[in-house]
Parts: sequence; C-alpha cells; structure tokens
Amino acid sequence: LTGGSRGLGFCLAREFAMKGDHILTCARDPLRLQRAIQAIKNDVPDANIQGVVADVSTSEGIQALEDAARSQFQHVDIVVA
Repeated sequence: LTGGSRGLGFCLAREFAMKGDHILTCARDPLRLQRAIQAIKNDVPDANIQGVVADVSTSEGIQALEDAARSQFQHVDIVVA
C-alpha cells in the first residue's frame, strides 16, 4: 500500500488492519511512516503492519517496496498504489 502515512493511504491501511490483513505500507518520510504505523497499532493493537521508507515515484523506491514485499510475504493479494 503506497502513501500509507496520511490521507487515503492511511485510511486504507487502517481499514485493512481492522479486517486482519497483513499490510506492507510505504512513505517517503520515515517519521511520518512510523507515526502512522503506531497510530494504526493504537487503533488496532493486533495489526500486522510493516513499513518501508520508499519513494515510489522512482525506480529505486519501487524496487525497495517490491524487495520488502518479497522478503516479508509468501505472496501479495492486493496492491494499492
């Protein structure tokens, strides 16, 4: 899930967490990303959410997100970009 630190991306991450989904989200700003993850965990204490600092407007950022997804999950069911 891209843009998970605020706005629609944050709302979607929280909704997926409430459903019990395993989530990998990203943001460019590491502090915002960590705050967003903590806010979701405060709302959903058993949330399975991980974050990666990545700018998906660059090929390096997309690769970092893909690498994190491959290392943390056996497969990806949904991509929200």
